[in-house]
Amino acid sequence: MIYLDTHAVVWLYEGDLSRFTPSGRSDMEQHDLMISPAVCLELTFLKEINRITVDAMAIIETLRQSINLQ
Repeated sequence: MIYLDTHAVVWLYEGDLSRFTPSGRSDMEQHDLMISPAVCLELTFLKEINRITVDAMAIIETLRQSINLQ
């Protein structure tokens, strides 16, 4: 199990896998990916200050469906 931080969640949502090392990508493919409630709060804050344009729950739901984020 791997807990992702906020930056990793944003990069995965954007499809920017180049930000991860090859070993990091390999680890993410082999383990369950999870986030803490704090990541949801941070995403909400980033939306409020216009650092991201997508709602936190939309990001999380998209990743739940596409990479089985838990």
